[in-house]
Amino acid sequence: MKRALITHHDNDFTRQLVLLLERNNFSVSIIPYPPAIDVETARAWADTAVILPSKLKTPDGEFFSAWLRKQADCAIMVICDRGEDLYGVMEMEAGADGYMTQPLNYREFMERLKSIMRR
Repeated sequence: MKRALITHHDNDFTRQLVLLLERNNFSVSIIPYPPAIDVETARAWADTAVILPSKLKTPDGEFFSAWLRKQADCAIMVICDRGEDLYGVMEMEAGADGYMTQPLNYREFMERLKSIMRR
Protein backbone atom coordinates (compact mmCIF):
# COMPACT_ATOMS: atom_id res chain seq x y z
CA MET A 1 0.00 0.00 0.00
CA LYS A 2 1.24 3.50 -0.82
CA ARG A 3 1.80 5.94 2.04
CA ALA A 4 0.89 9.62 2.30
CA LEU A 5 1.54 12.25 4.95
CA ILE A 6 -0.48 15.45 5.11
CA THR A 7 0.03 18.64 7.03
CA HIS A 8 -2.26 21.57 6.33
CA HIS A 9 -3.74 24.47 8.27
CA ASP A 10 -7.28 23.81 6.97
CA ASN A 11 -8.74 20.82 8.84
CA ASP A 12 -11.75 20.43 6.53
CA PHE A 13 -9.50 20.35 3.49
CA THR A 14 -7.24 17.83 5.21
CA ARG A 15 -10.21 15.53 5.92
CA GLN A 16 -11.24 15.70 2.24
CA LEU A 17 -7.73 14.76 1.15
CA VAL A 18 -7.59 11.87 3.60
CA LEU A 19 -10.84 10.43 2.21
CA LEU A 20 -9.63 10.86 -1.36
CA LEU A 21 -6.28 9.25 -0.70
CA GLU A 22 -7.77 6.34 1.25
CA ARG A 23 -10.22 5.66 -1.60
CA ASN A 24 -7.14 5.43 -3.83
CA ASN A 25 -5.42 2.84 -1.63
CA PHE A 26 -3.11 5.14 0.32
CA SER A 27 -2.36 4.66 3.97
CA VAL A 28 -2.64 8.23 5.28
CA SER A 29 -1.11 9.92 8.31
CA ILE A 30 -1.78 13.48 9.40
CA ILE A 31 1.01 15.41 11.03
CA PRO A 32 0.27 18.52 13.10
CA TYR A 33 0.54 21.92 11.45
CA PRO A 34 3.08 23.39 11.45
CA PRO A 35 5.22 20.27 11.47
CA ALA A 36 8.05 19.92 13.96
CA ILE A 37 10.05 17.19 12.28
CA ASP A 38 13.58 16.02 12.99
CA VAL A 39 15.96 14.63 10.38
CA GLU A 40 15.52 11.01 11.48
CA THR A 41 11.74 11.21 11.15
CA ALA A 42 12.02 12.84 7.73
CA ARG A 43 14.33 10.10 6.47
CA ALA A 44 11.71 7.52 7.42
CA TRP A 45 9.41 9.16 4.85
CA ALA A 46 11.27 7.70 1.88
CA ASP A 47 8.83 6.43 -0.76
CA THR A 48 6.02 8.46 0.80
CA ALA A 49 3.84 11.18 -0.71
CA VAL A 50 4.12 14.30 1.46
CA ILE A 51 1.40 16.91 0.92
CA LEU A 52 2.16 20.39 2.24
CA PRO A 53 0.65 23.86 2.07
CA SER A 54 2.67 26.51 0.23
CA LYS A 55 4.74 29.04 2.14
CA LEU A 56 5.48 26.57 4.96
CA LYS A 57 8.92 27.42 6.31
CA THR A 58 11.39 26.00 8.79
CA PRO A 59 12.42 28.07 11.84
CA ASP A 60 15.48 29.14 9.77
CA GLY A 61 13.24 30.63 7.07
CA GLU A 62 13.87 27.91 4.50
CA PHE A 63 10.94 26.47 2.55
CA PHE A 64 9.97 23.23 4.33
CA SER A 65 9.90 21.48 0.94
CA ALA A 66 13.57 22.41 0.38
CA TRP A 67 14.57 21.14 3.82
CA LEU A 68 12.60 17.93 3.33
CA ARG A 69 14.13 17.32 -0.11
CA LYS A 70 17.60 17.37 1.49
CA GLN A 71 16.53 14.80 4.09
CA ALA A 72 14.41 12.23 2.27
CA ASP A 73 13.63 10.77 -1.12
CA CYS A 74 9.90 11.34 -0.99
CA ALA A 75 7.28 12.75 -3.34
CA ILE A 76 6.47 16.34 -2.32
CA MET A 77 3.21 17.92 -3.50
CA VAL A 78 2.47 21.51 -2.47
CA ILE A 79 -1.05 22.92 -2.26
CA CYS A 80 -1.33 26.66 -2.98
CA ASP A 81 -4.18 29.00 -2.20
CA ARG A 82 -6.10 30.44 -5.13
CA GLY A 83 -4.05 33.01 -7.01
CA GLU A 84 -0.74 31.99 -5.44
CA ASP A 85 0.78 30.02 -8.31
CA LEU A 86 4.04 31.93 -7.89
CA TYR A 87 4.56 30.22 -4.53
CA GLY A 88 4.03 26.84 -6.18
CA VAL A 89 6.73 27.62 -8.72
CA MET A 90 9.05 28.83 -5.93
CA GLU A 91 8.39 25.61 -4.00
CA MET A 92 9.25 23.52 -7.05
CA GLU A 93 12.49 25.47 -7.48
CA ALA A 94 13.20 24.75 -3.81
CA GLY A 95 12.56 21.00 -4.01
CA ALA A 96 8.87 20.14 -4.39
CA ASP A 97 7.93 17.70 -7.15
CA GLY A 98 4.68 19.43 -8.02
CA TYR A 99 2.03 21.86 -6.91
CA MET A 100 -1.66 22.47 -7.41
CA THR A 101 -3.80 25.49 -6.67
CA GLN A 102 -7.06 25.39 -4.73
CA PRO A 103 -9.80 24.65 -5.42
CA LEU A 104 -8.43 21.28 -6.43
CA ASN A 105 -9.66 19.10 -9.21
CA TYR A 106 -9.41 15.91 -7.15
CA ARG A 107 -9.07 13.58 -10.12
CA GLU A 108 -6.21 15.66 -11.52
CA PHE A 109 -4.61 15.82 -8.07
CA MET A 110 -4.60 12.02 -7.78
CA GLU A 111 -3.17 11.54 -11.27
CA ARG A 112 -0.40 14.08 -10.64
CA LEU A 113 0.42 12.47 -7.30
CA LYS A 114 0.52 8.98 -8.83
CA SER A 115 2.76 10.28 -11.61
CA ILE A 116 5.19 11.83 -9.14
CA MET A 117 5.30 8.61 -7.13
CA ARG A 118 6.19 6.56 -10.22
CA ARG A 119 9.47 8.46 -10.62
